[in-house]
This record gives sequence, C-alpha cells and structure tokens, in this order.
Amino acid sequence: TGNESDPNSGNNSSSVTPSPSAVADLSVTKTLDKTNPHVGETVVFTITAKNNGPSAASGVVVNDQVPAGFTVTNSSVSAGTWTAPNWNIGNLANGASATLTLTATVNSGGPYSNTASITGNQNDPNNANNSATATAIPGPKAVDDNASTTLNTPVNILILTNDLPGAGALNPASVTFVGTLPNPATVGTFTKDNAGTVTFTPAFGFTGTATVDYQVCDANTLCDVATITVVVNTVPGPDAKDDAAATDMNTPVDINVLANDLPGAKPLVPSTVQIVAGTEPNPTTQGSFTVNPTTGLVTFTPANGFTGTVTADYQVCDQNALCDVATITVVVNSVAGPDAKDDTAATDMNTPVDINVLANDLPGAKPLVPSTVQIVPGTEPNPTTQGSFTVNPTTGLVTFTPVNGFTGTVTSSYKVCDQNALCDVATITVVVNSVAGPDAKDDAAATDMNTPVDINVLANDVAGVKPIVPSTVQIVSGTEPNPATEGTFTVNPTTGLVTFTPVNGFTGTVTADYKVCDQNALCDVATITVVVNSVAGPDAKDDTAATNMNTPVDINVLANDVAGVKPIVPSTVQIVSGTEPNPATEGTFTVNPTTGLVTFTPVNGFTGTVTADYKVCDQNALCDVATITVVVNSVAGPDAIDDVASTIMNTPVEIDVLANDVPGVKPIVPSTVQIVPGTEPDPATEGSFSVDPVTGLVTFTPVNGFIGTVEADYKVCDENGLCDVAKITVTVIPGTDILYPALGFGTLAFEDLWPAKGDYDFNDLVLDYQFRILINTSNKVQKVTGTFIIRAFGAAYENGFGFQLPQSINPDDLTVTGYELTESFINLDGNGTESGQNAPTIIVYDNAYNQMPHPGVGIGVNTTPGAPYVTPDTLTITIDFKPNAVSFNELDISNFNPFLIVNKVRDHEVHLPGYKPTALANLALFGQDDDDTNPSNGKYYVTDNNLPWAINIYEKFDYPIEKQDILAVHLKFAEWATSGGVLFPDWYKNLNGYRNNALIYQVPVNNP
Repeated sequence: TGNESDPNSGNNSSSVTPSPSAVADLSVTKTLDKTNPHVGETVVFTITAKNNGPSAASGVVVNDQVPAGFTVTNSSVSAGTWTAPNWNIGNLANGASATLTLTATVNSGGPYSNTASITGNQNDPNNANNSATATAIPGPKAVDDNASTTLNTPVNILILTNDLPGAGALNPASVTFVGTLPNPATVGTFTKDNAGTVTFTPAFGFTGTATVDYQVCDANTLCDVATITVVVNTVPGPDAKDDAAATDMNTPVDINVLANDLPGAKPLVPSTVQIVAGTEPNPTTQGSFTVNPTTGLVTFTPANGFTGTVTADYQVCDQNALCDVATITVVVNSVAGPDAKDDTAATDMNTPVDINVLANDLPGAKPLVPSTVQIVPGTEPNPTTQGSFTVNPTTGLVTFTPVNGFTGTVTSSYKVCDQNALCDVATITVVVNSVAGPDAKDDAAATDMNTPVDINVLANDVAGVKPIVPSTVQIVSGTEPNPATEGTFTVNPTTGLVTFTPVNGFTGTVTADYKVCDQNALCDVATITVVVNSVAGPDAKDDTAATNMNTPVDINVLANDVAGVKPIVPSTVQIVSGTEPNPATEGTFTVNPTTGLVTFTPVNGFTGTVTADYKVCDQNALCDVATITVVVNSVAGPDAIDDVASTIMNTPVEIDVLANDVPGVKPIVPSTVQIVPGTEPDPATEGSFSVDPVTGLVTFTPVNGFIGTVEADYKVCDENGLCDVAKITVTVIPGTDILYPALGFGTLAFEDLWPAKGDYDFNDLVLDYQFRILINTSNKVQKVTGTFIIRAFGAAYENGFGFQLPQSINPDDLTVTGYELTESFINLDGNGTESGQNAPTIIVYDNAYNQMPHPGVGIGVNTTPGAPYVTPDTLTITIDFKPNAVSFNELDISNFNPFLIVNKVRDHEVHLPGYKPTALANLALFGQDDDDTNPSNGKYYVTDNNLPWAINIYEKFDYPIEKQDILAVHLKFAEWATSGGVLFPDWYKNLNGYRNNALIYQVPVNNP
C-alpha cells in the first residue's frame, strides 16, 4: 500500500511458505592417558563423537590418521566400525555420543601429534568443534646392557647404542648411576664419560657377575633407567707339576720346580715360589727346604745322617695372581751298606750246626767285616729249653747248639757291618729235626717140646739215625709167660739174643714184649711169639727178595721150607699179624690162598728194606714161622735243573722249565709241574707264577711297575712218581729291546761244497734272521731272542746251522733253549751251548731236512721252479744271560759268527768271509780245492780272487734258482766280492742292470 493510487492492485500482495533444513552440531574430543610416555610404552587414545543437535545426524565419520610415532595395537568402539583411519559411526541422534578407544605403542622418532576430525550429512553450524588434537611428548627407553671380560681386564660398554630416544634426543652427559654400586674393593668399579661410555674395572682377582643401574635423559629432561650386567670370566692359571729329586746322605740338592710347571694365561712369577706351611719335613731329623727369592729354585738340605724320603708342597703364582700347588719328593739315599740275607739251617736232635751267615750277604760300598757279626740281644732262643747261638769272633761263623732232646724251630737275628760302619740285620732260622728212633719188629719162632729156642730179635729191627744198642734189649715186665707152666725168656746182656726155654712137657704158644734202644736213647717195643710144637713140625726158612721201586715181587716162601712129619699145606701160609710193614708208606704183603705164594707190592716211590714174618703149617697142624725180607731198590728219577729267565717291566715271560730237565728211568710227566707252596714271590708287589696244566709251561707275570729279581721252586715228577725240585729265577728290568738288523730280517746264504766252488748258486741254505736283544738300564744284556726262518736249501746234503758269540763271553753266563737237534753228532753242555768250544756256540738245528720236508720233486727245497712250495720253517732261540754279566758292547751282535755244518760232519764248517772257524772245525780243509784261506793274515773262506762261500745281507735276499751261478744272476756280485765290498755294495738290489730276474727263484702265487 501507499499514499498514491495503485493502478494495479492485483500484484500488491504475495505469500511464501518456508522449508527449513536439518542442522546437527557435531563435535569431537580426543584425550591421551599419558602425556610423557616412554618409547615402547603403551598409551590409550579416547575419541568421543557427539551430536549437539538440534537435528539427528547421519553419515557421521571420524577421521583419525594415527602418526608414525604410534603403532595401534588394539581398538574398541561403542558404535559403528573403525577401519584405520576412519571411524564410521553412521547415525547419531540429537544429544547422543559414541566412543572410540585406540591402544598404541609409542615408537621412537615421532611424530606424536594426533588429530581427529568429524563430519556428517547435516549442516553443522559450528565447525570450531569438528576436530581435536592429542599430543604426547615421549621420553627415552633405556635398554639393559650386557658385557663380559676376563680376569683383571677392564671393559667398555656403549650403553646408549641400544637405548631408544623419545621426542627429544638422548643426552649422553646425562648418564648417571642409580641405586647401589658394587663393592669396589672386592667386585670392581663402574665409571662413565660424557659420551655415554661406561667402563667396568674389575677388582684384582675378581671373577663373577657385577651389575649397576644407570639413568639416561633426553633433551626434554625425560629419563629412563636400565641395568648394566658384566660377567668377569676366569682365565687359566698355572699348572704346578709334582717334582722328584734324589741325593746322597748329607748332600744338598737343587730342585728346579718351575722346569715342568705350565703357565696359564699369564707367565709364572718365579719370586712367588714358596713352601706351603705345614708340609715341611722335620728340620732337625730330616732336613730343610729353602727357596731362592729371585729364581724360585728350591734347595733341600738333609739333616746329617738322614736317609729316606721327604716331601713338601710348594705354591707358585702367575701375573694374574692365580696360583697352584704341587709336591716335591726328595729321596735321600744312604751310601750303599750291606744287605744281610736271612739264613736257614737244619740239624738233628742233639747235634750242633754251623751257619755261615755271611755266605749270602751282599756288601755295600765297602766290604763286610766278619768280626762285626753278633746276635741281636733279645732275639735269642731260650738257652735252657731250646739252645744257644754263638759267634766266632774272627770269622763271623755262627753255631747253634740245641739242648739235649730239643726238637723244633728256633730263630735269632744277627747284625753285620761293613768298613763304613753301615750295618744290616737278618734272621737265622734253625730247624732241629727229631731223629728217627729204632723200629722194633715183632718176631716169631718155633721149637719142639722141651727144646729151648733162640730168637734174634734184632735181626728184623730197623735202626733210626743212630745204631741200635744190643745191650739194651730187655723183656718188658708184666708181659712174660708163666715161668712155672709155660717157660722163661732170657736175654744175652751183650748180644741182645733172646732165648725161650719151655718148661718140660709144655706145648703151645707163648708171647712176651721186648724193648730195645739206640745210641740216642730212643726206644721201641715189639712182641715175640714162640710156638712150642709137640712133635716135629715144619721148618720154615727165612726168605729174601729184591725188586725195583714201584714194582711188585713174588716170594715163593715154601721153596726152601722143610716139612716135618707131615707135608706142608700151602693154603696155611699167612703173614703173622703185627709183623707187616706200614701199608701207607712202605707196602703190602699178600698171600695166594691156594698156592701160598707171597707177593710184596711197594707203595709208589718207596725204596728200602721191609720184613714180615709168615707162618706155615703142615697136615698135623704143626706150624712154624720165618721172616721174609724184601729190598726195594731205588731207580733213577728226574733231575730238575734250575732255570733263569728275564723280561722287561709289565711283560709276562714264559719259562720252559722242562727244556733242560733230565728224565730218569721213566719219562717226565709235564702235567706234574707245580710251583712249590711257600716259595712264590709276593703276588701283590712282585708278581705271580702260573703253570699250564697240560704242557707244564711256567709263566711269570710281574705286577705293573715291578723291577727286580724273583725266585720260586717248582716240582716235577716222572711216570714212576719220582720227583725233583729246582729253582726258577726271573729278573724283571726296565729294559730296552734292540733289534738287529734294526729295520727287519737279514738273510744268510751259503754254498755247501766248500772248499770247492761247486755250482755257486748260493741257495744251499737261504736263512732269514733277526735278533732281539733285551738290555737293562746298565747296558747289560738280559736276553737275546734269535728268530731264524729257513726259506730254502738247494742241497742234497743234510746240513745244520749254528752261530758263535764273542770269545770274551763266558759260556757259563748264559742258558740256551729252543734249539732243534734231531741227530746225534752234536754235544751240548747243560746250559745248551756246544761242548768243546772256546766261545759260546749255539747250534740252531742239525739237519734242515728234519725241519722242512722235501716235496719229492727237484733238488732240495724251494729252489727248483715248478716243484711244490714248502712253507718256511721258523725257529726261535732264546739265550738268557746271568744278571749284569755281559754288556751290550761285549755281545757285539752285529759281528755274530754264523756257520753251516756240512752233511752232519761236525768239523766241516762254512763261515762268512774273514770269520774264523770254531774250535771243532777241521783246519786241514783250508787251502784245498778252490779255498785260499790264510790264517796268518786273517784271510778265511774266500777264493784267490776273493769270492766267498757265504754272504750276509741286511735285507731280504732274492736267491738264484737251482744250478744258476750267482755271477750270472746278480751281475754286480763279482765286482762287489773281488773289490772287498768297496764296489757296488748294493749289488743284491733290483736296480737297472743289476740282475737277471729270469734266473731268480719266485715264490709261487698265494704262498708267503
């Protein structure tokens, strides 16, 4: 409207109907539970979305791009879903809210500011609240550190290397130790510098684990704490080794204890050597150890006169102050004094005995003084009940005189000294044997009525050690017959003859006992039986017989008996009871019940005389008694010979004890060999003898470490049950084995037609050899073992082989076993060396054909190609030497003298060139045929141009086949021989131009 006129009032009004749009004020808030977390720590973001209205909201989304400083590990929503970076809520009513919780780990390096923003489909009148930011300022993460070092060695630890910075950089200068530090005196010290390096310096000698806590801060002054752990390892310390030394009495000795000690990580410090207190010997009675304070050399000074063993411990340290302890042992040797040996003797009752106690005693450095022999007081036997020892003040001969009637064993100690006044004591043991007294035998006699009869009671009595005294015969009181009704016994006081006088008319049997004594006053009792016949009965006559040990004998006792009125009845013969010999120790009489033939069977091994009375009757039943006497003769039993052997420490040795034993009439039975109880060595400290129950081979097994000589007796028996005992002596040495040749077997080859050259094929004997020499620490020979292998002999002759040792060696100082003698032309002494020689000569075998059988084709054995091959024969010779009798140099084994014995003719010998024959060789053969021997200039067993009949090669020799001259086979042999060995000393080797191999014997394939 207006004041003027409106010409068109139709458009003066209009109307509008409004359509209002929805409005939703969305807001978001974001909170962080920790403002200053540490790197690696967990934080929680809480995001809240809210619709402040007035309209409902739809399509609500919260965007939250989590920065790299965090790693989300978990999420939780009250509405909608969250898929990073968006939280899709959807619809949110007016006044409603929703919550998103994000759990995250704080990373090192940031960024750490986190903004969330909210949007929706509706108009939002207030954008100021559409985003929210939460910012963390993380602190550093200190990480534990570990380090290690060795004893007494500092170590640096770069502790910040593994620590993690937060929002600010780490500040190395901020490092500080927190908490309790280790003890600097016993554990060590931690220090730091401004660069963040920590140094741990262990206390001297400390090993183990040390820890400390440290704190580090960053540029924001935020801090964290971690732990440093240092392990201090031990290092090897010194290894002190035990030391031993020896000295003589009154003589100090130095011991360089450090010489065998081993350092650890650091060198030994000589000045640290000291004797461990409380381990020293007694300084007054034994001696003192002292130490050089600079060099560590230890000296032991024994007390005057002290001998024996002392020990002390010493300690030594190294530059690490690590120490070890070892023991010093010093043996103070006495100057060798005498070694008195125990003595034994035996005597009979009432008989003094002399004991030469010095005979087996060993002097020390000075000779024994016989006049010093004395019985040790307090060791004597009872002089009243046993006897007394006396000593010759000049000779030292000891005599024991037993008291009358004493028998048993007495002992006493004696002392003997040498010119050094050093003494020793040993024991004398004397066994006083009871002596055999008389053995009175029962007697029987017969007479006719009214006729006295003499009875020679002594005729069958056996004397003991002393003769029987006839005058001692007497009738034992109370045993006589009735003198009034039977008769009377009387005795001749001089002869001991007993007479029985029957009373008139008496017939029958009477007895009486008689007693007889010997010169030792030892007595025995036996019974006399007298038969008084009424009429003439038989007259039995005494009989005698003889037999050999272990052999029964028949006695026809009736052959000489005289019949009385009636004939004798053979079946009545019987041995008179009480007159028999001892059946256990002597033997047994038996009677054939039909013929009356008496047989005596001696017990095995019994020799001597036995008697028995026999009784025989006639058809009138009249009887008579006579005596049978049988002599059992001894026969030769075995002769066991002492054996000697040697071995080295910890090595058993076999002793063929039967090898030198001599049989008697019957062969020796190997299974009877046994060690005599009580003669064995100590099995715990020395060793043990054992015997093969079949072969009789004895083995001595020394205990480990034993050195010395042991003895044992062994017993051996033959098929007669006769036995003998001999001694085995074994010396165990810390010896050394030496081989010759050292590198293997050498070869000897002979031509047996000397003094003629013959076919000169050097295969008449091809024998490999090697010696094993056992020597002790004094360079003395204990044993030589020679091994000989007969490889071939291309000879029709039956040759033997032997060798000779130097003439300076006494043959009595050695014993040889292992030889093979099958013929009868070689004679040996008891020790196995050849008889009649002027040097020890050992015959290995006497006939090669008895060692290796001929194959039936070709000449000899293993020399003809195509003939059957015969396995070589190995012989082992053992030579045992008396202790310390022969030195290794004196043995001179490299110059042993081997020789061939030609065709069983003992004086026909073939030796190496330049070697002398033995004392049994026939010197008339020299100069014959091709031989040009000239003993005056030492030329032996060569031709005029120096060709030999025997060669010795220190290697295995390839020999010619049969009938091929060696000069055509080994092409340098002649030049070698004629030059005296100067040219081509290796002529026997298979070198170019040296040999014609087609003419050398080849062992068939598959044969050794």
